[in-house]
Amino acid sequence: MTSLRSQLPHLGFAGSRSAQLHEDLKPSAPPTIPPGAPQQLRATIWLGTFGTVLMAIGGLGAGALPVVNNPLWGVPGLNVLAQMLHTTTVITFLGIGFLVLAWVRLEKFATSALPLRTLWRTLLLWIFPLLFTAPLFTQDIYSYLAQGSIAAHGMDPYAAGPVDLLGINNPLARSVPLLWAHSPSPYGPVA
Repeated sequence: MTSLRSQLPHLGFAGSRSAQLHEDLKPSAPPTIPPGAPQQLRATIWLGTFGTVLMAIGGLGAGALPVVNNPLWGVPGLNVLAQMLHTTTVITFLGIGFLVLAWVRLEKFATSALPLRTLWRTLLLWIFPLLFTAPLFTQDIYSYLAQGSIAAHGMDPYAAGPVDLLGINNPLARSVPLLWAHSPSPYGPVA
């Protein structure tokens, strides 16, 4: 047993080793922007912007647009996107890939002394294109809108589904995914 104890590391008292882990660290210098970083940062910001523009374009075909009274049907050029589900889905995923790549590339600038306005500009450039596209990857918004319409008409959204209460010819009810078309609201009332 003594020979085994001699081979094990000496642990010491609680905190005795961990307290010494950072003794040799000196205060760090203020962060600086490395040479060539402004160009790399600009390229990264534009890569993310390109990704969100692709997502916005792809969302016009792969996004959750209304089934009835789709606003894109009357716009020349954009109405084609609404008919190209597979292509626009690929475009959307490419955009997501570019945005994720840009997000990962931003990590190298995390310790740099970037002005706050650069961060705000990046955020706005990456969000702005998505404001002009359809909701991506869900049609649930139409279920929520239909439930709101049911309540606005004085009916109980907990009694039946949107198609049952609004009727099959209602534009909102027709845009609700089939899974939820006959389902009452799953969310309880807020008191």
